[in-house]
Amino acid sequence: MVDAFVTDTHPLIWYAAGATRKLGRKARGAFEAYEAGGADLFVPAPVVLETWFLARKGVIEVDGRLERWWASIANARLFFLAVTAAQVFRAQELVWDHPDAMDRLIVAAALDQGLPLVTADVAIARWGGAEVLW
Repeated sequence: MVDAFVTDTHPLIWYAAGATRKLGRKARGAFEAYEAGGADLFVPAPVVLETWFLARKGVIEVDGRLERWWASIANARLFFLAVTAAQVFRAQELVWDHPDAMDRLIVAAALDQGLPLVTADVAIARWGGAEVLW
């Protein structure tokens, strides 16, 4: 059982929507541990930004304010991770042929925390430079 993890955007959205069947076994276990108060959930700033983009597009329902959506899934073990200049530098320097800046920043955040990343992103998993839980 995992006691701390970093999340990518799509698993968090599925978790928040109650669509846990879309999560892989390990990812589902990580979110269940978080919900039970047994695991820390770290959310990189790019994930927060992507939820805002998804709310603006109507992909996720935020009932007027994005902050309310976040409050509906928060507990004392949810931690937001700011983007630092060092993370931007690390994201740029990753030896990985992947152009998506958000993915690179999310991976850099997981690496900086020394924690697994919950993601189904095939490009991240294939790369192999970060521990992936799915």
